[in-house]
Amino acid sequence: MIEQDPDANTHVKMNRTIYLTIITRNAPDVGFPDIFEMTYLEARAVLSNYGIKISDTTYASDIARDRVLQVSYRGRQVNKGDQIPKGSIISLVLGDGKGASDVDLPDVTGLTLSEAIFSLKGSSLLPGTISYEGTITDSSSLRVIKQFPALSDSLNKVSIGTPVDLILSNETPVQ
Repeated sequence: MIEQDPDANTHVKMNRTIYLTIITRNAPDVGFPDIFEMTYLEARAVLSNYGIKISDTTYASDIARDRVLQVSYRGRQVNKGDQIPKGSIISLVLGDGKGASDVDLPDVTGLTLSEAIFSLKGSSLLPGTISYEGTITDSSSLRVIKQFPALSDSLNKVSIGTPVDLILSNETPVQ
């Protein structure tokens, strides 16, 4: 479709600008810009320059608040450089700023108390109740023989901040 301003067969002054608007049936493709890890506001500005619109946004667990994690167009994931029609409407997945609420539960059996506490804190967990089993003959050789919750086939993740109870002994850890 073509539009013209002023209309055809209109008398105009010499050197006057005539505007033509050409509208195609199929929008030209544009290479998708690298908006990943940008904030929502930055990404929106870049996408606007490319003639791409945002329909809806959802949030996923990630430490980066309002950063673009994923983009989809018509149900398929879009990556930097992918060709999509100008004027397309896309969906964004943004980080919620909270990070993962579940963390891997470490197996601390066989570790000394200080090693076990270091491992738990490194996993964003807390040392819970610390108790001792059996006759304690040498406190420097105490090792964790049991933990609760214990790592198993059915339990390998726990919530951040979960306390882990430790039982120490001079004996060998219980498997």
